[in-house]
Amino acid sequence: MTSTTSSKPWQLAAAGPARKPIPFGFSIRFGSRQLSFCYDTYVRRYSVKPILECTAGAQPGHLQILMFRRWLLVLSKA
Repeated sequence: MTSTTSSKPWQLAAAGPARKPIPFGFSIRFGSRQLSFCYDTYVRRYSVKPILECTAGAQPGHLQILMFRRWLLVLSKA
């Protein structure tokens, strides 16, 4: 007797590839300042504080705030 589902009981017939997080974000400009908010995809090789992590940005005048190890807020000059 054959079945219409997968022959392996632990594998669903309609199972697709695993979902990956999609990086998205937005930017707001206040005069000469810019605020950018996005999903952080960078893998850090050090232990990150669980709630807020503040670091200098890649360029002078940038401040990066990592919130909950997932969301990145960047304050910069526009």
